[in-house]
Amino acid sequence: GRLPQRFFEAVRATLDSATTQERFIAEPLAAALAALGEATAQVQAAGPEASEAAFGCDELLRAWTLTLLGWNWLRMHRAAQRRGDGFAQAKRVTAEYYATRMLNQVPLLCRSAVQNAGPMLELEAELF
Repeated sequence: GRLPQRFFEAVRATLDSATTQERFIAEPLAAALAALGEATAQVQAAGPEASEAAFGCDELLRAWTLTLLGWNWLRMHRAAQRRGDGFAQAKRVTAEYYATRMLNQVPLLCRSAVQNAGPMLELEAELF
């Protein structure tokens, strides 16, 4: 759909203007965005009636959330650096934490979101 594409374009525009000092978060964000784009395209291709898409929705929504927050951390870091004080340093440290501890989860979540759910979907409801 158009809405995910608008998001991807906005994040790419921010990444295109990233400086070398922002590489610590720009690179993991770019990897997260690529994985999210691929997973989103697979879910969209499956169509709205696909049980497989519903099966992985939790992981995909978490991947979307982490990517969006990563984009926000890049922008917050960028804005804070104009201050050049302790606040700016705190934002950088927090953004580094997010880049190394949170954004790296996105590719795995995306792979999980698009995995074959067939065996689970074949179970009879009363077996749950």
